[in-house]
Amino acid sequence: MPSRIYILVKAAVPILLFSLVSLVPNNRILADNSPFFVKNTISHLKSGAKTLATMPYNLLRSLSDDKRVEAIEAQLALRAIVEQSQVLLNDGMKTIPYKNLAAKKLAVVQIGTAPSSTFETTANLYAPFAKLSVSLAPNKDELLKLAQETSNYNSFLISLNNVSLDPKQHVDLLTALKMLAQKGEVVVVNFGKAENLAVLNDAKITLLQANNTEYESQNAAAQILFGGIPATGKLPVAVGSFPQNAGQTTVSTRFKYTIPEEVGLDGAKLAQIDAIATQSIAGHVFPGCQIFIA
Repeated sequence: MPSRIYILVKAAVPILLFSLVSLVPNNRILADNSPFFVKNTISHLKSGAKTLATMPYNLLRSLSDDKRVEAIEAQLALRAIVEQSQVLLNDGMKTIPYKNLAAKKLAVVQIGTAPSSTFETTANLYAPFAKLSVSLAPNKDELLKLAQETSNYNSFLISLNNVSLDPKQHVDLLTALKMLAQKGEVVVVNFGKAENLAVLNDAKITLLQANNTEYESQNAAAQILFGGIPATGKLPVAVGSFPQNAGQTTVSTRFKYTIPEEVGLDGAKLAQIDAIATQSIAGHVFPGCQIFIA
């Protein structure tokens, strides 16, 4: 049976709930070839679909029907590969996925110059946090500032962005991470440079290894941490004291943010429903709304 589309109207009176099924031709919000089955994912991406796989989702509407189907299959394939390649390590305290968010005072600390805006934006869908940064080779003033800025937090999420750690050159930074571990839980997401795992192998620091800083990696990393996606990846080779095939697994504990086609829905039809809601707000039919599928 097709899913039903509802609009939640925000108003001073109790929330009004009504169905939009009658507004959708033939009630077909499900994709014509639902669900999309990802086949031969790696060979598919190597066949020249990488451009389509990384195209912003909102631009797919401009493609022909056949090209759009190909692009969505490529995007789902890339997402699956990225999600399954991220590796959770050193999480002896079972910190991940994050629990009891209401009591968590979270600070995200960015290290390195590569942008992590997607990572932070996705994380912010699950919980608020303070945004901090520190250089790869912090001086005493930076370390003092970091200590002061983190004094009111009990959870620290470190975003290490495509930089190489050296245990001799970056002693101060590693000392700072251990200082944070004394204040609360510390999780380091290492985007790229897997050799950093050997340097970061501290029993009090949970690690998540992501292959690069691209959009898909940042999005998947944030969702794994908050339970939208399960951690299933294993190290393909040994790194430092971590053996080959090391990697802890988790289960999903919260909703996942993804594209409609992953769950067999047609994004183009959902866009039409979104347009109806936008026009209704503009026409003062109701002051605001949320759309959900059940």
